[in-house]
Amino acid sequence: MSVIDENPSAFLLRMSSISKSFGSFHALSDVNFDLRAGEIHGLIGENGAGKSTLMRILGGVYPASSFTGEIMIGNSHCQFHSAHDSENAGIAMIHQELELAPNLTVNENINLGREVNTFGVIRSQKNLARTAAVLQRVGLAVIDPHTKISELSLGQRQLIEIGKALVQKQKIIILDEPTTSLSLVEAENLLSIMRTLANEGTALIFITHRLDELMAVSDRITVLRDGKLVGTRSTDDVSTEGLVEMMVGRPLSQLFPQRKSTPGSQALEVSSWTVPDAKRPGLTRVKSASFSARTGEIVVFAGLVGAGRTELARSLICGYGAKASAGSLKLGGRDTSFASPKDALRKGLAYVTEDRKDDGLVLRQSIGINVTLCAPHKVSRFGVISQRKQTEIASQYIKSLNVKCRSLDDPVGDLSGGNQQKVLLAKYLLLRPKVIILDEPTRGVDVGARLDIYTTIAQLADSGSSVIVISSDMQEVIGLADRVIVMCEGAITGELVGDEVTEGKIMELAIPKSSTNSLLEGKNGTH
Repeated sequence: MSVIDENPSAFLLRMSSISKSFGSFHALSDVNFDLRAGEIHGLIGENGAGKSTLMRILGGVYPASSFTGEIMIGNSHCQFHSAHDSENAGIAMIHQELELAPNLTVNENINLGREVNTFGVIRSQKNLARTAAVLQRVGLAVIDPHTKISELSLGQRQLIEIGKALVQKQKIIILDEPTTSLSLVEAENLLSIMRTLANEGTALIFITHRLDELMAVSDRITVLRDGKLVGTRSTDDVSTEGLVEMMVGRPLSQLFPQRKSTPGSQALEVSSWTVPDAKRPGLTRVKSASFSARTGEIVVFAGLVGAGRTELARSLICGYGAKASAGSLKLGGRDTSFASPKDALRKGLAYVTEDRKDDGLVLRQSIGINVTLCAPHKVSRFGVISQRKQTEIASQYIKSLNVKCRSLDDPVGDLSGGNQQKVLLAKYLLLRPKVIILDEPTRGVDVGARLDIYTTIAQLADSGSSVIVISSDMQEVIGLADRVIVMCEGAITGELVGDEVTEGKIMELAIPKSSTNSLLEGKNGTH
């Protein structure tokens, strides 16, 4: 049951006995959720646990007539019939897909629909002053209010969305996966701003799959599973391991499959691989990188954002063009070159992109079509696709990867992030590549789906494929790797195996030497 405060008036928000169904499917069953002023309250659970449904009810997306239960803000009973009603009650919902007008300025976006005016005449100077005050609060005082949104980084855009909520003087801000697409520095800045806002009295609901961030910034955490409340805990009274067990019903120790590494022959050998920077002549994104990967082995590339890992992987399959890189490559012991990504895939080297929505999947097409997209020869005869064969093959992979869907005919864009990622994996597994490179395979994916993906990675290696994983998740790096290769500023700085694979040693190789020296100087009190 949810933690209940002895004094009900201490809560800014109370949602009691919330239940909602879609036909025969019970999305929420008798869920309680409460929120205090000045609190950061984490809301977590696997995809499909009911988090988004609960927040859409609070945000007025699902009207009061479509669910049962009670919403109270302070001492007032609330019934929201639209998102506008929720906004008027002091609630702002910041979605994962930001709702900003990219061709308008920062000032125009922050004041859009809320412009200060006198008898219909917009007071430009007062709007600018309000924007400047908001930018100061969210740590963007250096940004010119006349800058277009399209010129800002993702992290800055997230803060502009928060600024919009502050202009409305909203008491409650819902943040849905706000750090998923941010760099480490941007994410840390956003978390710092969230804590500042909470200290000023704003209440924040933080939905995330990143448990380390949740533990660092939240005051309390509520866990949902299968549409039901598992419990609400003070962050001080729960561990990451405990949260995982609440979410998936099994301990964190079982998250990574237990396997014995038995590397075989060389599957991929890369020597002196260099990738010039197309945007900055004379500079390089990857500097003379050399590495290898064996059959039956999981090699994980670690490093900070911008280290050059993705650029290395994409260039290997001619992702930037056949002449955009230099060096030598052997596949299965033979000197090999590729004319295109399609040629690389045909010869046995697959790259699974980190950006599933833009580069990996056709979101409006069906699950079945997406699974078989790279292998038309397996589902067609004389150029004519067999619907029966497509369904038969896609069904096998959907079942083996535990993809949760109603029908293979559903658009893949309707699936949760974790299930989309599994479909993307199925698309390449169907071709049985000799070497498969997985770029951030669990980004934005819940713990339960991660277990399915980790199991698939282990099975691939055990079946004789060479698996290369690029990951920024330290727990994932350590839990998956037979061998870790670390990159920093475009260069491979080290290789770790066995007991050497620790967070400390990885970070020592991942942080530029100048940064390491600065950190040591700061620690010693010198400047």
